Amino acid sequence: MIIGDYVGNFIENELLLTSPELPHLWKSDTAYYQKDKKLFTKAMGLYFPSELIHAICEDVEILSLYNNLMQKAERGIRFYGKTKEEIIKKLREISLQTGLAQVGTFLHIIHLMSSSNDYKPLANVGYRSVNNGSDIERFNAVYQYLLKNFSGEIMLEEVAAICNMTETSFCRYFKQKTQKTFTYFLNEIRIGHAKKLLQNEHLPIKEICYECGYNNPTNFFKFFKLIVKKARKNIEIL
Repeated sequence: MIIGDYVGNFIENELLLTSPELPHLWKSDTAYYQKDKKLFTKAMGLYFPSELIHAICEDVEILSLYNNLMQKAERGIRFYGKTKEEIIKKLREISLQTGLAQVGTFLHIIHLMSSSNDYKPLANVGYRSVNNGSDIERFNAVYQYLLKNFSGEIMLEEVAAICNMTETSFCRYFKQKTQKTFTYFLNEIRIGHAKKLLQNEHLPIKEICYECGYNNPTNFFKFFKLIVKKARKNIEIL
């Protein structure tokens, strides 16, 4: 799962809220695309115009809570706990409703999100949301390429070509938008995959190292320590 500059894994019954300007991508493991596997991923999306609440409500307190929610959505929000359970229940209800009943359930969902503290932001504070469709398409194309090829050698020239840029221009563009170097972001994807593989006690470290795109264990351990340490700092700040 990539949300802005956030890289991590998604699990069953995830609940996220993102703004339309925030690049976001979910991709299942390779096993889910093999025809002989009875595995599938199903997602439910609820889309709404951000100005909708302003059109139907004039209460200053309610609008303040809603505006705060929309501001947080620019970084992506992951809900958890009782709030998540209740909202998922309402999302399943709304898919079966029509008319005013559906509108009422939608407003209830917005109320639950706006008034809850059971959430964590995903993208870093310094992340700058892209503000046009071409930027979103560029980032999603790059993300798709990285998620498909991270286990092998990634050539910067090939990634820059996806955006029709020179290598230097692409690196500058990527750093400006994400506040991260392209190399660091790529290693976040690789280490994120490694953390998932490490849950399998039967896989040797060396095999995990190569599976994640590292040619030797030294580089693997170097980036693992760096990225995990930085992630812990970000959690402490939040």
